[in-house]
Amino acid sequence: MPDKIRFFIVGYGNIGRRHAEHILHNPDTTLVSICDINNAYLSHIPEEVSFFTSLEQMLEETEADVLCVCTPNYLHEQHTIAGLDAGMHTVVEKPMAISVEECSRMIATAEKTGKTIFAVKQNRYNPPVQEVKKLMINNELGEIYMMQVNCFWNRGDIYYAGSNWRGKKDKDGGCLFTQFSHFVDILYYLNGPVISAIGRTWNYAHRHNTEVEDTGSFVMKAANNAIINFNFTT
Repeated sequence: MPDKIRFFIVGYGNIGRRHAEHILHNPDTTLVSICDINNAYLSHIPEEVSFFTSLEQMLEETEADVLCVCTPNYLHEQHTIAGLDAGMHTVVEKPMAISVEECSRMIATAEKTGKTIFAVKQNRYNPPVQEVKKLMINNELGEIYMMQVNCFWNRGDIYYAGSNWRGKKDKDGGCLFTQFSHFVDILYYLNGPVISAIGRTWNYAHRHNTEVEDTGSFVMKAANNAIINFNFTT
């Protein structure tokens, strides 16, 4: 029987704890260490898991096969590259990063080190999405002329008060990075790349506590000539 796959987690907020739960309940994986700058999390981790407040120290003092990057969006590039350079594959929460340039540097490092970046886009495997994918693969829907995506959520003041990076342009990126990147991914997964887009974004209800848009609407053209309408709001 092969050895278990060993995991690190950097960032132990809501998403980091979900990663830990899945790792701990998988018979083929083991959670070695967790890193977070918040010492308060120390009392919430399993006894057999070591805890660090420095990623550099964790990478130097312990060993693993995979690093789960569950830190705020603006730290994804930095932490992913650190994991790759340390010889680990990396599982990176969405969004992969907040600019094309950051993603390009991450990919270049993966190619240099021979390791793999797994960007978390699990919603494409949801049963309804898979069923639509099968219909499209089998051409049961015929030629696709038009698609519509509506993402209507709510994010109140409590959500943004819970962290000093949420709603910040250079750290969060905005709704299409933090809230709705899964739906952008599903759009590409089902219908292929978008080649042009026109639209508008605006901040209607969160101007007092965010630097990013809370609403937007786009009309896009896909490479297969389908017209796409993408609407979102929080």
